[in-house]
Amino acid sequence: MVVPDMQEVLAGIGHQLVRAYRLVSGQIRHSRERLRGLQQSYGLRQPLDLIRQYAQNVDDLQRRLEVSIQKMAEVNRMRLESAQKHLQALSYQGILQRGFSITRDAESRKIIKRAAELAPEMVVEIAFYDGEAESLVQRVQVREKGEI
Repeated sequence: MVVPDMQEVLAGIGHQLVRAYRLVSGQIRHSRERLRGLQQSYGLRQPLDLIRQYAQNVDDLQRRLEVSIQKMAEVNRMRLESAQKHLQALSYQGILQRGFSITRDAESRKIIKRAAELAPEMVVEIAFYDGEAESLVQRVQVREKGEI
């Protein structure tokens, strides 16, 4: 029976280890190169490109939204200012400020709209822009339509 020498066995094992190491290293190197190739391939870059493109679109939409909101706020501010001016022009204080007055029955506090609603000896309240006065009606003269 022939028994291999220990040195030969160790040398064989060492040779097998080197061979296995080279084989595994070669496979790792090949896998790394393949992985680099895949990383640079359009097929795998496409999702990243799509994500970048969508991120750009979101940024653009956000800027457009901000500009649109600013424009809408400005338009609404101008409309509000216009409405405020219109309300001031139509308000009874604005009318009083232009020189008109409001006459009310002192007893019922109803606004007198026509001379026919007045009667001699009737007490009325007159509202002016800067205050009020109470007055006693002495005489009432009702005009016909179209008469000035």
